[in-house]
Amino acid sequence: MSQSLSSSKRVTTASLIRAALGRAGSPQPGHKAVGALSRDQLRRIAIRKLPDLNTTEADAAMRIVAGTARSMGVRVEE
Repeated sequence: MSQSLSSSKRVTTASLIRAALGRAGSPQPGHKAVGALSRDQLRRIAIRKLPDLNTTEADAAMRIVAGTARSMGVRVEE
């Protein structure tokens, strides 16, 4: 019996944030910030990740991505 596995490699949220910043996250998140994301950058990342997230709303996706950014030591500008 032959099985075919199909796997699509998705870009992680952390990779998208690193691409937006041009560098990796902070070695000490919560203590040292390595950069900031604008609301527009945050929205673009959230829209791109929307199919992978457990929500269908862009605002909820933005909150999820913002949490990932904060855990990497990235500020989210208002």
